[in-house]
Amino acid sequence: MTRSRLRRGLLVALPLLALLGAAGCFLFLHGPSDDLGRMQGDWVLKGADGRDRVVVRIAGDRWTYHVGDEERGRSRITLNPAAREIDLTALEADGRPRTFTRGAVGVEMKEVGVYDLRGDEFRIAKTPEWHGGARPKSLDDAETPALTLVRLK
Repeated sequence: MTRSRLRRGLLVALPLLALLGAAGCFLFLHGPSDDLGRMQGDWVLKGADGRDRVVVRIAGDRWTYHVGDEERGRSRITLNPAAREIDLTALEADGRPRTFTRGAVGVEMKEVGVYDLRGDEFRIAKTPEWHGGARPKSLDDAETPALTLVRLK
């Protein structure tokens, strides 16, 4: 290979490598672009008095409540990001949906809600669907007060 061909190859390859490196840094620094990806991690649920109440851990499509080192409940997350809707289906220890038995029929224990995710703050208003609850219309719905979760650092 001649020296001029090598130089031309480097002139093409170096800018391409710089562009790929910049794109990789952008993705690394800005994190995932989808809502479920941005929800990943540990969040603390704040009480109305501003005190920390419980830790919510989101890993994959799982939402788990933790008090100290003890897991207190787990749900599967289903999102409709376009409408900012969230469903939390309670799960048994083996991963099957938990059911609420009403007469002879079992109904999945699902909470339906709406959410807003901005940086390190995650607001959610939800209601139990198995009790006949309807999805809140907004986070300002007076019948279903919004909960605020703050990302643990």
